[in-house]
Amino acid sequence: MRKVMTIVGTRPELIKMCRVIDLFDRQTQHVLVHTGQNYDYELNQVFFDDLRIRKPDYFLEAAGTSPAATIARVIERVDEVLAAEQPDALLIYGDTNSCLAVIAAKRRKIPIFHMEAGNRCFDARVPEEINRKIVDHLSDINITITEHARRYLLAENIPADRVFTLGSHLPEVLGTFQSEIANSDVLQRLGLQAGSYFLVSAHREENVDEPLRLTSSCAALIARQCSMRFGWRWPRQTRTDRPHESLTIIEATFPGNCSSFSTATFPTCRRISGDSQHLGRNLLGSCSLPCE
Repeated sequence: MRKVMTIVGTRPELIKMCRVIDLFDRQTQHVLVHTGQNYDYELNQVFFDDLRIRKPDYFLEAAGTSPAATIARVIERVDEVLAAEQPDALLIYGDTNSCLAVIAAKRRKIPIFHMEAGNRCFDARVPEEINRKIVDHLSDINITITEHARRYLLAENIPADRVFTLGSHLPEVLGTFQSEIANSDVLQRLGLQAGSYFLVSAHREENVDEPLRLTSSCAALIARQCSMRFGWRWPRQTRTDRPHESLTIIEATFPGNCSSFSTATFPTCRRISGDSQHLGRNLLGSCSLPCE
């Protein structure tokens, strides 16, 4: 039986990979590694519980005091696990700092499979854009969600026989947990009525770390709210979990688990505004909500 190592480190990876992890557990000698990039309970463990993901074989506690420190720890500590386990293949997902574990795998000549490859925003301010290019070009097999992503990789001279477009597997994830989504009490807990609120999801440093930019964004949301007479809810994210005066004009709340967020998003939310590709390309591709 082939030994496959899967690396996760953030909430979106857990959501998108939960069915793959389950499949690998049943059909391979599977080693699950969590880098610890997200270490807060509400941004990490609650999703293991809600998505019924087993305990990782390794938890690397790689989160550092700066992005550079985190990346260095990820590469070094993953390399130690690779040396100990000697997997036949490595699977990583997306464009987080945890994905830079591919540098260690490439040095050890371990085949690398990259899911959600080929995404591009063509904005050098976005840290994930740097990660995407590094990971895509180091991976042996790139698995894209969209045809656009495949074309981006081909335009960068990545051979066509290393690129496969398989589409989004979020419908499978949502289908698996449909009962939990349908029975979630998140609207009652937050005092919301279906169709009476908009959802804001913002976390990128170029949007929320600069007070002037964040204040401007909030002002635009308030203007939109006044014109359409609906309230906004802003789920707590990694970079919006600390107090900021701009957030006082919009009600901030907790993301909760996957089923609660899905309930608040798909059947009941009127509109979404966000800076997350996870929402725009993956989740909203499964429903008909307008996204800004």
